[in-house]
Parts: sequence; structure tokens; C-alpha cells
Amino acid sequence: MMTNDYDKQSKDQLISQLKELQQRAAEYEIQKQYWEQLFTNSPDAIAILDNNESVISINTEFSRLFGFSQAEAAGHNINDLIVPLELQKEGLDLKTRTDRGEIVQVESVRKTKDNKTFDVSIIGKPVVLGGNQLAVIVIYRDITARKEAENALYQGKERYRAVVESTPAMICRFLPDGTLTFVNSFYCEYFKTSETEIVGKNFFQFIPVEDQGKVRNHFLSLTVEKPMITYSHQVISPSGDICWQEWTDQALFDDRKHLIEYQSLGRDITKEELALEEKAGLEKQLRHSQKLEAIGTLAGGIAHDFNNILGIIMGFTELSLDDTGEDSLVHRNLKQIYYAATRAKDLVQQILTFSRQIDDKKVPIRISTVVKNVLKLLRATLPTTIEIRQKIAEDDGIVLTDEIQIQQVMMNLCINAQQAMESEGGILEILLQNVFLDTDYIKGKDLKPGLYVKLSVIDTGQGISSENIKRIFDPYFTTKGPGEGTGLGLSVVHGIVKNHGGDISVYSEPGRGTAVHIFLPVTDTEEAAYTEESHPLAKGNEYLLFIDDESALVEIGTRILENLGYQVEAWTNSTEALNSFRQAPWKYNLVITDQAMPILTGLQLAGEMRRTRPDIPVILCTGFSDTINDENYKNHGINAYVMKPMVKKEIAAVIRKVLDGGT
Repeated sequence: MMTNDYDKQSKDQLISQLKELQQRAAEYEIQKQYWEQLFTNSPDAIAILDNNESVISINTEFSRLFGFSQAEAAGHNINDLIVPLELQKEGLDLKTRTDRGEIVQVESVRKTKDNKTFDVSIIGKPVVLGGNQLAVIVIYRDITARKEAENALYQGKERYRAVVESTPAMICRFLPDGTLTFVNSFYCEYFKTSETEIVGKNFFQFIPVEDQGKVRNHFLSLTVEKPMITYSHQVISPSGDICWQEWTDQALFDDRKHLIEYQSLGRDITKEELALEEKAGLEKQLRHSQKLEAIGTLAGGIAHDFNNILGIIMGFTELSLDDTGEDSLVHRNLKQIYYAATRAKDLVQQILTFSRQIDDKKVPIRISTVVKNVLKLLRATLPTTIEIRQKIAEDDGIVLTDEIQIQQVMMNLCINAQQAMESEGGILEILLQNVFLDTDYIKGKDLKPGLYVKLSVIDTGQGISSENIKRIFDPYFTTKGPGEGTGLGLSVVHGIVKNHGGDISVYSEPGRGTAVHIFLPVTDTEEAAYTEESHPLAKGNEYLLFIDDESALVEIGTRILENLGYQVEAWTNSTEALNSFRQAPWKYNLVITDQAMPILTGLQLAGEMRRTRPDIPVILCTGFSDTINDENYKNHGINAYVMKPMVKKEIAAVIRKVLDGGT
């Protein structure tokens, strides 16, 4: 019984093991068929080689790709079948590598049964079992299409680069943060760099900080609908100079409208910008010149009318002085009025000189007197936060100059100093002394060695930068804001100093103030005397014709001339005066006429009178004229020229000089 049970158990185990083996065999068969299907139907060409590289098996794609059937390929060396003759060494090298157990991955060329070559990728892997290499599996893939695409892309890139490199403009590509991904040789040449050095760097390094935001906003504003923009901005050249460039940026998008990068084409427009700035500067200068010309014309017109008013004041004052006793209070009051009017007359002459309506005359002047007078005026105008310190030598040398121009120099320099200190206050120091400039000092300067008056204007203000100090004498250059300065002050000062044969120098440091030193050559001529002449009035008894369109001036002129002993016929109408002259030309000894009159001017009237009587002497009086002055009046046939308002002593002397043949 026990034996039967044992036999039955053994039989069941054998049946179970047999079923398991049958199941495994079925699974193996399925796996075998699966791998055979993968091998046979793989989209890549596969060859199984023995250790001598002879073909054991090939798949369908191998047959299709290379043209060999299984029967034609089996047993043949793979190198003899598909490796071109010139690549046999490569085939041997690949075998050597697989024999070492390496997985080989290469791209090469193989041939078909009919000797047509094409590009393939090759993967070779040894089959090792139990430490022994049994075979080699080699996978081939046709990459002809990919190679052609790569070659086309390469050629396209080369053509693109050829076009880019031959374009006479800067071309670059960059990412939204400004990182450069491509630059052409023109870009590298401009910025003195190379492609390897600059690609990967940020182009914002070439743009001044104040312009970086504007540039970034320009290209970040680009969209699919508006992918291009052109703008200009400043750049920092390799030499450190600020230049101008114009760039056209284009945003590049993919098929899904996602931004890839930016492409930009640029050119240097520095010369164009400078030309525009120069044009704008010239236009500004023209407008300013026109403004100055208009101011000068206005000044002349005002001077004419004001001189007539002064003539009335001074004339009647002089007449009243003659009618009052010198010891009386009225006489003393009238004297003060007369002196004030004389100062007003001098002021008008200064205005005309400043507006260039009359020529300045240089006379020997002690500069200290002018400087002190200007400082008196400045004390009343400077804010209390500015302290004036002066050290003026009393024995300063005599300079051949024009008082108005020296006043102009002082006012310009002191006003500049005031503006430099107006925010925090400070000290304005004026120094005047005699100095001797030797050959060492004047070396390289347009000066002669000798004695000079040195005028120094020193302030403790904000100072001037080294860049600006080089340009401070340039016309229209100013560091002030719009409407705060013309930029003419220091250029005018420079012109005046150079016109005197002098020199000007400026020393300044930001935050430490400015010192301006002016040197004017001393003259041997004695200082001009301004004392009144003490000789008596020149008088006479001749018959005078007096014409002025201002009735009050006619009355004054008549009374003054009659008080001097002359017989006077006066007119306010130039045409009526001419008619009267023509009726009896020989009874007049002298004609005194105003220049600016309606119908006939003084010059026209004199010309008409001389048609009748060529030898008639003429004195021309004017408050202002843009055609005649005391240097060219004789060219117009005038015997004497007198600036209004007329002063009794002056006109008395001129009349006698003309009548006595002094002209």
C-alpha cells in the first residue's frame, strides 16, 4: 500500500514538471517569435555577425537597404559586402573595438549591392555569454535625409553669415536680458573685440546708464503684430567717448508665436548727430544775434528819444542856472539836477556802446576807480549770505581801456561768482595789484613781457569740472539751465581782455570754488583828466540857422545861442527851413541841424542846402545814428558832429571852431 502511494506521488510530480516544461517551452516560443518579429521587422537594418565578422543573419530592412538577401549575405564578411574599399581600415578598427567589449557608435558611409554609397549611423554591440563573445549585433540607419538637411542648413548658415559679414553695418542677435548670441565682424570691429570674447556677454555694457532703460523699453515693446522698431541712443566707444548709434530691432518668434530672440542692425550716426547739434547751435546763435540786433536797434531808438528828453532837462536847467545867483539855494539845486542829467547822458552813451551802436574809445584809466564803483553797486544787489572782501592797490597802473568794457568784465565775473554761491553763500574776493610778467610766464601766450594790472575775482562756490573748464570761453556754452544764461558772459570777457592785449586764466575744482585772473598791460600814458575847463565861453555874433523837430529843443537852442551873442533863426520843420535858406542863402553863417527828422533828415537837408550854397558850414546834432558817427561825418560833407543832448560849453566851442575855420 505504501509503495503504491509513493509511485502515485512520483507520477504526479513528473506530470507537473512536464506541464511546467511545456508551459516554459510555449513561453519561450512566444518570446522567440516576438524577438524574431522585432529583428525581422525592425525599421533599422540589423546584421548578426560571428566573431570573424561573417554574416550569420540579416533582417528585412538590411536586405531592403543594402540589396542583399539572407542567402546572398550569409557567410560573407560584412566588410566585403557593404564597406567601401577606401573605408576598409575603418571596418577593421570597429571590429577591434567590439572585440574589446566596447559599444561602437559612429557615422560613416556604406555601399549597396550595386555599389551606391549613402550615409549611415552604425551601432555595434558584442553579444557575450558566460564571459565569452558569441557574436556581434550591428544596427544600421540611413541618415542620408538628415545629412542633406544638415548640409542645407549649414550652407544656409554660411550664406547668411556671408551676407551678414559683407553688410557694412553692425549686426547682432540677443536675448531679452541683453545677452549677445551672435555678432558680425563689423560689430566686433566697432567695439574693438572678437566674437568669442563678446558672445555671451551683455551689450548694455556699451550703453550709458541713463539710456539703458529707454533702449530696453524699445525692444521689449515689440510684438508679433509690430515686430520691428528703429531708434537711436548714445553708446560708450572703446576710447571712452560718447557716440550715437541708430538701431533697427526685430523680434523673432517661432510657429507658436513664442519669442526666440532679437535681431538688430545698427550704424554709427555720431557725425550726423554732431551736424544736427551744430545746426541747432548755429540756429540758436542766429536767433540770439537777431535778438541782440533787435535790442541794439531798440536801444538806439530809446537813446534818441531819451536824449531829446535829457536835452530839454539840461537845456532849461542851464538857462535857469544863468538866471540865478551862484550862492542861492535854487542855483545849488539846479546844479544837482544838471549833474544828474549829465550822468543820465553818460548812461545812454554806455548803453549805446554796450549795444555796439557807437564805437568804444580807449582812454588812460586807473582800473581801481572802476572796480570800486562796481563793488558799490554789487553790495546793494548781492545776498547777505555772500561776503565781499577786497584788496585793491591804490597805486595800480594806468590801462588804456574803455570804462564801460571794464565795468562789463567786472559785472560778468562777479555775477558768475554770485550764482556759484547762491545756494549756500560764501566769500567773493576781489584783488587788484601790479605784477611784472617775465618771459617764463608769457611763454606760449600771446603776451609781451612787462608790467600788468592783475585783477582777480575769487569765489568759494561749487566750482567747475575739468571737462567744462575747457569750454567756458566758447560762445553760447553754459552750464546753467534753460533760460538761466546765454553762455555769452565769459566769451565776452575773453574777447575784451584779448582786445586789450591781455590774458585771462581760470583755476577751479568742483566743490572748492573758482579763481579768475585777468592781466591788462599798463600804459605809459597819463590818466585822462576829467576836470572841467575853466576858460570862458566862446561867443560870437554870426547869423545861425537852427533846426530841430522838437519844439522845446528849438526854444532851448535858440535861447542858449542868443545868450552866446548869436543871431538865430529857428525851425521845427526841415522843409520850411530849406525854403527859407533858399530865399537868402548868403545871410547865414552856419547851419545847426538835428539828424533824425521827418521828411528830410539832417544829412538830406545839408545836401539840399549845399546845392544852393556849397560852402555853407553845417553842424549835425543827433542822439543816435546807425549811419553817421564822429569818425565818418566828414565823408558826408558835415563840418562837425555833436552828440545830443547839447551842452552849452560844448556847442559854444564847436561853433567857434567851425566858424573860425578849425575843421
